[in-house]
Amino acid sequence: SDQPVTVTVEQDVDGLAEDLSNFVNTFNNAISKIDSLTKYDPESQTRSVLTSDSTAQRVRQRLLNVVLRSVNGLPAAMNRLSRVGISLSGGSTLRFDESAFRKAMENDPDGVAELFTQEVTDAGGTKVVTGLAGVIKTELERLTKEDTGLISIQGEAIQSNQDLLNDRISQLQTLLNRRREGLLAQFGPRRVKDMPIS
Repeated sequence: SDQPVTVTVEQDVDGLAEDLSNFVNTFNNAISKIDSLTKYDPESQTRSVLTSDSTAQRVRQRLLNVVLRSVNGLPAAMNRLSRVGISLSGGSTLRFDESAFRKAMENDPDGVAELFTQEVTDAGGTKVVTGLAGVIKTELERLTKEDTGLISIQGEAIQSNQDLLNDRISQLQTLLNRRREGLLAQFGPRRVKDMPIS
């Protein structure tokens, strides 16, 4: 056809809002789980599984840092999550203000897109996503990647320590058994029954 064709691209604002809401809920659940696993009750002096675990605290802090950071190269009016309605509430809980997000999309949709998808070309000519979507993805990989992620490395260290403890327990059990056999041979079963093994 010789007639001009107009293509209209409509943004799925509802879908984007739902995605951001899901992200906020997932983030809050992760922080809540870490807090639950690391808490200490001073009244009952009860420790949780990961109380005082430095890796758990590092993961928590790195998650918080990544959602608080600004994107280099973008104007201050649209360079962090708070500009699209996502902010910290109560110290470590994210809150999503959907009306603020919709207002940002109405006023500066391209700026919102850049906030999440900005790309730069590195010295080698490779395009790197420096927007928050790329930054968050990279940080999560650093934390969870098999073999090289922080959590994976710590898990291997815990397993190694567990194996070492099991070996020590096995060695101690062997020593105790030998000691008991020696006492049985020296004193007989009746006296050994009443003797402490030390």
